[in-house]
Amino acid sequence: VTPGLVMQCCPWVGEVKTVLQQWEGGKKGSQLSLDKVEGTYRKITPLAAPLDRKDKLDKEALLQSHLEENFFHNQPKSLRRTVEYLSERLASNIIKKIRQDFVPAERTAVVEALKLSVPSVPEQADTIQAQLLAKVTQLATASLLKIKSTTQSLLNTTLQPDCQATLDLLLASDTSLAAKKTCTAIAVRTVGEKVWQWVGQHVSMTYFTREYQGEAERVARQALKEPAVVTSSLFKGKHYPDGIPPSELLITMKNQLKALLVDITPLPLTTISILTVISQTKTCLTTRADLTPLAIRGFETFTLDWLLALLVLQPENVTDQVVEEMVSLWTTLTPPQLVNVLCSRNLMLLTRSPNPDLSWSRLQFLIVSLVQSGLLPSIALEDSCLTLLQLSQLDTIPNMVRLSSCLTEVARILNREDMEWVQLVVQELQEEQDSE
Repeated sequence: VTPGLVMQCCPWVGEVKTVLQQWEGGKKGSQLSLDKVEGTYRKITPLAAPLDRKDKLDKEALLQSHLEENFFHNQPKSLRRTVEYLSERLASNIIKKIRQDFVPAERTAVVEALKLSVPSVPEQADTIQAQLLAKVTQLATASLLKIKSTTQSLLNTTLQPDCQATLDLLLASDTSLAAKKTCTAIAVRTVGEKVWQWVGQHVSMTYFTREYQGEAERVARQALKEPAVVTSSLFKGKHYPDGIPPSELLITMKNQLKALLVDITPLPLTTISILTVISQTKTCLTTRADLTPLAIRGFETFTLDWLLALLVLQPENVTDQVVEEMVSLWTTLTPPQLVNVLCSRNLMLLTRSPNPDLSWSRLQFLIVSLVQSGLLPSIALEDSCLTLLQLSQLDTIPNMVRLSSCLTEVARILNREDMEWVQLVVQELQEEQDSE
C-alpha cells in the first residue's frame, strides 16, 4: 500500500500531517498555550458543492482504478487475466444480444406499427408520408428508452450470477471468498462500462431516427402501390385449410366474367349463388393465411368488375341484398377503382343491358349505398361526373341522359349538402343535349 493510495482513501491524514508539522520542537503538547497555537490553525471556509460532477466522477474512477490495481498487485497474475477475459466475453455476449435481438425486434415492431397507421381512405394517400414522418421522432425516443431499459434489466438480473458462477469454475480452489467477491464486483463493473459505452455509441437517437425515416418512406411508397395490403391485415384468427382457396374463387369470377362479356353465354345464376360467392370471399379473406398480396389485388379488381357485369347483363339477380353484401365486403377490401365507378367504360357497358331501366335502377342503389358507407366520397363522384362532361364535349358518350336522371334521383335520396353540385352538373348536361 503506497502513501499516495492512503492519502486518496483517507484525505484527513493530510490534515493530521499538517498539524504535526506545525508542532513546536522541543515542547510537549501539554506545554503549548492554546492562545499561542490558535493562530497557526487554518480556517476552513464552507463552499457550495460544484454543479459539475465530472471532476468528482473522474476522481472516483481514478480511485477505483487504483484500488483495483492494488488488489491485483497482491494477487497472482492469473487472477487478473481471468477477470479481464471473463469481462471481455460477457460484455461481448451482451452486446451481441442487444445488436442481434433487442434492436431488430424493436425495429420490426415499429415498422409494423407504421404499416398499421397508414390511412385506408384513398384521398389521404398524398399525405401518408407526411403523417408517418411526423411520428418518427416519438417512435425513435420510445425505442431508445425501451432498449436502455431492457439492457439495464438484463444487466441487473443475469450479470452478477453469471460472473459468480464462472469465477467459481475458473479461479483456483485456494482463492479466498473475499477475493472472489472482489473479482465479481470488478467484473460486473467492467462489463457494465463496456456495454453502456457500446450502447451510447451505436444505439442512439440518431440511429433510430435514420432507420425509421427510411422505413416510413418505404411504407408510404408501398401504400400508394398496394393500399389495401398495407393498411390492414385481413387474416384473423386461425388458418382454415379446408376452406375454399382464393385461387378457386378468382377463377370462378373470371370465368363468369368471360362468359358474360366475351363469350356472351347466358349463365344459370341466381341471387342465392351470387350471395354464396360473396360469402365465400369474405370467409376466404379472413381465414386463409396463405392469401398473397397479388390475390388481394385480384379480389379488389374482380369483385367490382364481376358485380358491374352482373348488374348490366343479369340485373334481375342483383337484388338490394346482393348490393349490401358487396358493399359490406368492400368495407374490408376497398377496390381503388371504386371512386371511378361512373366512367365512360362503365357507361358503354350499360348499353349492353337487356333491361336498361332495371340496370340503371340497380346502379342507382349501388351509388347511394357507396356514398352512405363512405366508400365513395361525394367529391370523387363529382370529379367523375365533371370528367364525363368534359369527355362528352369531345366525343359522343352514351347514356348521358340516363346519367342525369340517375344523379338527380341519387341526390334526392341522399338529401345532403355535399350533393348540391348534382343540380349544376345535370343542368350542364341538359344544356349540352339541347344544343345537339
